[in-house]
Amino acid sequence: MTAPTDRLVATGKTPEPKPQDPGYHPDPPVLSFKAFGIAVEFDEDYVIVAGHHTVRRFVAAANRVARVDLGLSNLWDDRSATYADVVEGIRSVWAVRLIKCTCTPERCCDDLHDRDPDPEAWWITWSRNGVPFDRDTHGARPYMIGSW
Repeated sequence: MTAPTDRLVATGKTPEPKPQDPGYHPDPPVLSFKAFGIAVEFDEDYVIVAGHHTVRRFVAAANRVARVDLGLSNLWDDRSATYADVVEGIRSVWAVRLIKCTCTPERCCDDLHDRDPDPEAWWITWSRNGVPFDRDTHGARPYMIGSW
């Protein structure tokens, strides 16, 4: 027998988890761009790609977004940059989306809370207390991160 919920069981829908539920993780963020079937996001410090791909596919998708959608000369916005210059800055990670924080401003109860006041902003993290997440981490999804 299942525990009672605040939703009608007769609908056949699984109740949506709430941020206070243990193990709750929000849906993955929607990344802004897509190239070659790969979702891509550009941040000031990182290029984020949904999924684990070959480095070549990561570079191809991110470079296309940089040139076509963002108007940069290439992924690094540097015509003298070569593929070998940046391969070492790309890594595959398992990450979770941070939960919007509802704690008091003076003290937050969890380091996996998103404290950004912008309701449209989202954050992901790929480690906790210096320990990287893996495929068995609850709510973790595959991403590739590029930082240079």
